[in-house]
Amino acid sequence: MLAIRESTKTKEVDPTTLGDEALMNIACDQLAGEVTATALDNPDELRPPEEILQMPYKGSKAVLRIRKEWVTAKEKIHLYNAKRGPKIWAYIKRRHKWSDEQ
Repeated sequence: MLAIRESTKTKEVDPTTLGDEALMNIACDQLAGEVTATALDNPDELRPPEEILQMPYKGSKAVLRIRKEWVTAKEKIHLYNAKRGPKIWAYIKRRHKWSDEQ
């Protein structure tokens, strides 16, 4: 038997009650919608696909890039580090009075 859930399209959802994955999903959906709308409104300004995104290897389909690093496996670790890493480094630098070079 399938569970039926109420659609959230008609409900207001408090973003502070959502987890990180849900917030990331919402942000990605919004960005994708904005980019698609811009592309549809200005088709002459689109760059060739090979200039927009260089895939890490031939045949890549669904992959994730965080800054300049391609994530093709262990995505949870990479997402955690991308979100928490800068905060941890800032804390360590402040605690030990380290410079960026250290």
